Amino acid sequence: MTEFDNDVICLAGEGNLFILSASTGESIKERKIGGDEAGATVDLVLNSGTVYVRTEQILHTMDSRTGKERWRRSLTDFSSTPVIADGKLFIVIGNRLYALDTRTGGEHWNVIAGRGASAAGDVRDFDLAVAGGLACVMTEQELQAFDANTGRKKWNLRLPYPDGVEVHYIPQFGMMLISSPADIRAVDPKSGKVTWTFKMAVEVGSSRARTVDGVTYIGGDSVIHALDPKSGEKKWEFTADGKHPVSTPVASRGTVYFRSDTALYAVEG
Repeated sequence: MTEFDNDVICLAGEGNLFILSASTGESIKERKIGGDEAGATVDLVLNSGTVYVRTEQILHTMDSRTGKERWRRSLTDFSSTPVIADGKLFIVIGNRLYALDTRTGGEHWNVIAGRGASAAGDVRDFDLAVAGGLACVMTEQELQAFDANTGRKKWNLRLPYPDGVEVHYIPQFGMMLISSPADIRAVDPKSGKVTWTFKMAVEVGSSRARTVDGVTYIGGDSVIHALDPKSGEKKWEFTADGKHPVSTPVASRGTVYFRSDTALYAVEG
């Protein structure tokens, strides 16, 4: 895995962490992080001068310019990808959601995010998102939302798919978009109520929704859809060549960029 931040490039894999200067390519630090964990590196996050590396058994945090360790935490059972937001590190360990201080690793709060204290496995990798002041965890077929500052349960929402769910917040509209392989749903973050749903004709696959300049883009199979994020109405769609799903679209200055299995596309949005 590779991350970039403030002229530093971090690469992690096979139980090793490499920190390089982005401007010169010179090595700043090499560090063994696997230990007795069979060299398994699961996640790498680089944020505000700190490297967060989650392996199978340990969450490591290090200074990105020196490689000096700041703190570490042992992991048990399943755990999510770390998410950094508002000075906190959010992570699911076992069936509990933790909010940790990014500087010290101390706990701000932790809550049960599964269906019970013995529900290890309810929460799986890549099922944690922090947006709009909420920490959202997908457990089985239910999205649970907690206040990111206090850990207080806010609401829960039943979804048709247990996997492949992504949450992102659109601040200009004060709303959340929840995309699953089957559909996209706009949700009021205060109440958890669904305001509109756009059903996909085919499963989304690995593509994820992106909202840029007041338009939400999502790819399904070989088709890119452009939606009005306020109403969910379809503005237009574009069919790419090839039979495999298109990539997650990227949009800038009225142009949408995405890849199919045969070509790279730039489409006027």
